[in-house]
Amino acid sequence: MRLVHSFPIPQRASNEQPWDQTYAVAPTLDRVVLTTDDTAFCLDREGREQWRFRPESGPPEIGSPLIGCVYSGDGALVWLYLPDVEAGRGDADRWIALDAATGGPRIEHRLETTGQGGRQLATPDGQYVLLDVDQGQIGCEIYRAGPRAELHRYPWDDRSLVALSSDARQFMTVGHGRENSRSTTSRVARCGPLSGSRTSGRTRWL
Repeated sequence: MRLVHSFPIPQRASNEQPWDQTYAVAPTLDRVVLTTDDTAFCLDREGREQWRFRPESGPPEIGSPLIGCVYSGDGALVWLYLPDVEAGRGDADRWIALDAATGGPRIEHRLETTGQGGRQLATPDGQYVLLDVDQGQIGCEIYRAGPRAELHRYPWDDRSLVALSSDARQFMTVGHGRENSRSTTSRVARCGPLSGSRTSGRTRWL
């Protein structure tokens, strides 16, 4: 293993810990998206900034959760989970998709959650992304969306997303708040909503 490049990480807005950030690497390995609690920005291999996105609803409160990020499997979109309620930015969390090349908003989903963080997994073909919103003692919610798909919520509030199979036909969950006990496998529909799931929240195509 060798060091390819290094660059400074920006300080988060709500405290003085500059190392608090999340990141996602493009499938082509030529770009990386970094997020703090109030900003997402994209860098190329040389560390040059390609674009920057900041929620329009203002700075976060002190100690706010970080914005979560993931590339779609085809590299066309960057999906961001915005824990806006905990950050004091609004009355609903948001899940948005940005154009990976420009950082321009393309899709926005308003969620019925008060999340403290979110885990995202993308199918390799770029068709779907899964989001697990951790709401602490309240439980969690798992959603599915995509570039041509409406938002769907899976019908549980006590399961945490663990992994997605390589063929994207199944994903694994475990009981929320438990480690590896009582794990189950649930099927993901490739060509339509999972039986028993429902549309939840509001979608805006940008």
